[in-house]
Parts: sequence; C-alpha cells; structure tokens
Amino acid sequence: MHPGSTLGSDKPSAIKQIGDSINEMHGKTEFVKIVLENMTGQDRIVGSNIADLRDIITYVKNKERVGVCIDTCHSFCAGYDLRTENTFNKFWDLFDKTVGYKYLSGIHLNDSKFPFDSKRDVHYNIGLGFLGLEAFRLIMNKEELQNIPLILETPIEHEDGKTPDDDPRADEIALLRWLVGKEKDDKEVLDKSIQLQKLGAKVREKNLLVVDKKKPISSKKPVKNDGTITFAKAKKVKTEVQERNLENQETALESELELKDEQATIVKAEAKDGPDPEVDQTDVAAIGAASVPELSVDDNKLTSRKRATRVSTSTRKTKVRKPSA
Repeated sequence: MHPGSTLGSDKPSAIKQIGDSINEMHGKTEFVKIVLENMTGQDRIVGSNIADLRDIITYVKNKERVGVCIDTCHSFCAGYDLRTENTFNKFWDLFDKTVGYKYLSGIHLNDSKFPFDSKRDVHYNIGLGFLGLEAFRLIMNKEELQNIPLILETPIEHEDGKTPDDDPRADEIALLRWLVGKEKDDKEVLDKSIQLQKLGAKVREKNLLVVDKKKPISSKKPVKNDGTITFAKAKKVKTEVQERNLENQETALESELELKDEQATIVKAEAKDGPDPEVDQTDVAAIGAASVPELSVDDNKLTSRKRATRVSTSTRKTKVRKPSA
C-alpha cells in the first residue's frame, strides 16, 4: 500500500498515525500482511525516503505481518540511482542498513518516463526509459533478491489497452528471464540496451524538456519536509537534504558517463564487425520484435526448471518470480 500524505501535519505525526492504522487493521484480521511501498518524493508524501518505511514499522506491533515493496521507478525518481552497479549496490546496502532485507516482500519492476530525481511517478516499459536495461539486469542477478516476488507495472500503450495480443509484458517477462546470468559487458545485452533506448528516445526527450521548463511551485505556508524549510517567494534554506541532492546529481552524471562509455564500446565493435541493422520499430509492441529470437515465451515454458519463473498475469499487473536456488 502507498503510505499516503501528511495532509499538512508534520511527518513524525503522520508516520505514527500510519503505524497505528496498520495495528488497527491487524487487530481486525488474522492473516493479512501489510506491505508498504516506497514513493517518488512529491510534496508531503510519506515514503520517498526509505527511512520513512523503517519508522512506520517501528510503530507496528506485529512485525511478522508487515513488509516493504521497492518500486524501481519510484526509487529512481525519488533520488536513488539504480543505473550502475556501484549506485545500485549502494542503494541496496542502504536499504539493508535502514530497513533490512527481512522486510523485503516484493519489487515493482518499471522503467521511468521521467529523469533521475524528477519526483514524477510515470512508469515506462523495461529498457525504454531513463532507468535503462542495466538496472533490471542487476536486479535479476543480485543474490539477495532471489525468490522475491517481482511484479511488472509497465503500461500498455494502445488505444483499447485491453487486447492481449498488444500486451508487451509477455515479451518483457522473456527479456527479464534472458537477463539472468548475463554479465555487464555482454555484447548482446549492450546491443539490446541500445535498441530499447532508441525505441524510447522520443518520449524521454519530450519529458526531459518538460522537467527543464517546469518551475518549482512555492507553498503558501511554510512547509517543513526532511529538514528543508520553504517559504513563499523565498529560497530554500541550505541543509543536509540539499547537500544530498547535489550528491545525487553528481551520481547521475557518473551514470551518464558510464552509459556513454558502454555505447562507445558498441560503436567500436560495429566499426570492426559491421553495423547492426537499424531498429525501425516505433511502437512499444515492437519490444518483442526487437528481442533476441530465442526469447519467445514458448521457448521459456514453465516446465523448464533451470531458467523458468512463476508467472501470473492480469489486465493490470504481471508477476514474475525467480526460481529457487
């Protein structure tokens, strides 16, 4: 569940109220487990800082019936960079230290239509957004995340939105399976990453302009949020939070440089071996067509125990579970 908003109260009071509400729900049920999802960082929203989730849990009496779900898009847009192995591991080390893997109950897999630390919650298909394919390769191969439920919340970008044949998520599941065991410098993975980035380039460029033009809206009343005090028509007081934001920007720059290095490697390989065919698919449904041929869903039947994953689908979400060791 989304923790919700402070609704004008201070954050500590809101966090306590959320914890008390969970205790009330537990008292009226015998088996329900409440799973708290991290958020993107919009004004007054609880949960964009993973410490918020830890603090809520401290108020919950029955801790066996509470957990945490990490959403990749929410994390990225809240200022947690998942795009490189270094920043990815830093995030999970922080999560373990702050909340603990024992509370991790699921992961929502989404790319992002908006850039890093944008505070925008707009999901995108795997590999097409600002997160990119590498973040999902890291997820599929991190030992601590084995046997954690993985749930796709990627969009179906078609007018009807309901036609099964138009649903790209089956191909996304096959793509995620394919990433298991793949190394960072695998040429097929790098090629796939570039192909998917080309497909989502127009959307990313458009939304990057939106973020650049968007000016922060000043609050009518003083608002205290994680140590930053903002007044109408006043500058933000410099705090540790703002310093952390500067560090996030530096980290984002490092990520972009690493991505450019990877692309340069591909260009050199193409110069030597010949260029890859141009990707002319422009629709999200083309994700499957751009996939490596052997990645069809039929080739990854659930009876294949070594690479198979449990899959359940609905019109809204697709669940992926990695196999037990």
